Amino acid sequence: MLPTFFIRSQGIRKLYCSLFTPLLERRGLTQLEMDILLFLANNPEYDTARDIVEKRHLAKSHVSVGVESLVDRGFLERQRRDGNRKIIHLRLTEAAAPVIRYGRAVQRRYGQLLLAEFTEEERRELSQTRHPAWRVRVPEQEITFTDLLQGGFGENLARNCGDFILRRSDGVYAYQLAVVVDDAAMGVTQVVRGSDLLSSTPRQLWLQDRLGLPHPEYGHLPLLLAPDGRRLAKRDRDLELGQLQARFTAPELVGRLALAANLIDRCVPITPRELLPLFSWEKLPREDLVWTAPQGW
Repeated sequence: MLPTFFIRSQGIRKLYCSLFTPLLERRGLTQLEMDILLFLANNPEYDTARDIVEKRHLAKSHVSVGVESLVDRGFLERQRRDGNRKIIHLRLTEAAAPVIRYGRAVQRRYGQLLLAEFTEEERRELSQTRHPAWRVRVPEQEITFTDLLQGGFGENLARNCGDFILRRSDGVYAYQLAVVVDDAAMGVTQVVRGSDLLSSTPRQLWLQDRLGLPHPEYGHLPLLLAPDGRRLAKRDRDLELGQLQARFTAPELVGRLALAANLIDRCVPITPRELLPLFSWEKLPREDLVWTAPQGW
């Protein structure tokens, strides 16, 4: 049953915006610009304009204008990582920190006002259908480490990451906590994964310290990208394994990947066991690789 507050109220969005009015007027920000800052702060795993458009269902042109204004005001910085010039990441600056703190306080107040309008019966119904997510509050602390491939990397937890989710509202433990506990339980000493997870490492190192767990080594490899700069993903059926297996044998596939990784100097069939003596971190490329099928394969 839809709560009666939502039935009788037509001004939920108006209430939300009115709570932000003092901050927006003082800082000279628009509501869209405030929403962009809070989205990036509350969802550190999403850090591109495309993410904002897709996750918030906003017009691309509006997001572009908002991002440009925030960059000009010094609240955002654009970054290109791993030599990939097609994907522009958005990073919150130190100047944005007080704005975000105030914005989060407004969001909490907004939630309190909404819940105050629920009847006791509606609150009980809501508590049975949805539980709050758990976030961990992080300090103003710089976490740095040396990646096996990418070299030195660091982030300020409060400014660049923000408080992050440990358990989702559906009761499932979130990625950051799950991998930290699982790696320690399995005795993992070296983690090798894609460079899109490089920025997750400071949070995981911090969690390991809080839980008294050892730090494994980390190495972050370049990604395979489509010509438009999009990460190749199985959900998009990009270079689907079944199609590749129909065209190539396993050693032929391994050989093509080994060539892309600079482990061999020509494309020949090879097995993983044969590659072991050829492996060196110094040989691996640091920049993402763009593939155009079928030429790339």
